[in-house]
Amino acid sequence: MYKIQLTKINKCFKNGFCLNNITFEVNGGEIFGFLGANGAGKTTTIRILLRLIEPDSGSASLLNDKMPLSWNKIGIVLEDEKPFDGLTPYEYLDFFATYYSINSGEKRTKIEDILKRFYLYDLKDIKIKNFSKGMKRKLTISKALLHKPSIIIMDEPFEGIEPESRRDIKETLKRFAHMSKIVFLSTHNLDEAENFCSSFGIIKQGKFINKWDMKELNCSLEEFFLKRTSKG
Repeated sequence: MYKIQLTKINKCFKNGFCLNNITFEVNGGEIFGFLGANGAGKTTTIRILLRLIEPDSGSASLLNDKMPLSWNKIGIVLEDEKPFDGLTPYEYLDFFATYYSINSGEKRTKIEDILKRFYLYDLKDIKIKNFSKGMKRKLTISKALLHKPSIIIMDEPFEGIEPESRRDIKETLKRFAHMSKIVFLSTHNLDEAENFCSSFGIIKQGKFINKWDMKELNCSLEEFFLKRTSKG
């Protein structure tokens, strides 16, 4: 079964911010919400998990496979990610389809299917530089799902996306998790997490508080979050 695992991750920066002993795991079939205020350490943890930066100590693994990391099995949506403005949506997805070694005979069908799913097909030949922030965000999510990965990691993915497309993306991700795959969603939007995630963990000021099943809640996630973060 697919797994994300972080063990005793520590990382300190010159500005004084540190991740302290981050330890938790996420298993196949989970839609995991990684919750915390802005600046709590969510993005830093994700960057370590993806090996974009190295921890000072500890270990992080994806797919039960420490080395080498197979990017063909992972879909990524970073918080500050922007698609290439000089391309059209079709050209952008075609670039990544080639990168992910999607069979040339299937490439066109896969690209067109995902553009239609997220209401971008009629815009497939328009330069991305003309798109709104929400439309660009849908395109980066489309890119992350194009190659049918085993794990998708998303950092604040739904910002600026209209409700109809947001609903469709969530339904796609739920089907993804039902196949024993993992959705790892970093967010500070507690309402969104409560209505979408099956499990969640809380990080505060670089410290991971705990992980819970969403079914354990006996109050709103916002109330639960405030109680736990006020305790530190």
